[in-house]
Amino acid sequence: MKLTSSYLDTTQNQYKVNLHAHTTNSDGRLSPQEIVDLYAQEGYDSLMISDHDFVTDPASVNARSMTLIPGYEITAFGPHILHVNADEVLPLDADRQFMIDRVNTGEGFAIMNHPNWGENFNHCDQRELAALQGYVGIEIY
Repeated sequence: MKLTSSYLDTTQNQYKVNLHAHTTNSDGRLSPQEIVDLYAQEGYDSLMISDHDFVTDPASVNARSMTLIPGYEITAFGPHILHVNADEVLPLDADRQFMIDRVNTGEGFAIMNHPNWGENFNHCDQRELAALQGYVGIEIY
């Protein structure tokens, strides 16, 4: 069997994107503009500021050369979920399947964050991830 890396094909468009970045609007150290400036300086094509249960309006900062994606990290009451393409924070609920379903009723999509972080953090273990439906990805870090 031969495995070929998809990253070797330089004829395809490749984009540098981060969907999980916190600012001083939650527990980050940089302001929204400072985080945008940092990622632009590092050559990112797109960024989503994903503060905890808070949407930072992309229009409130100078996007520089990047595409800014609206969204946030659902954190209250349970394992963390990225709500990508969100214009407002949904009413929060501890039922994670309910939250994923609510994200999917709009124009956004859900990504499960930092699985298996440890017993002292809100996370989804493998059993929980297998039981949930409707999310489109799992964060890898």
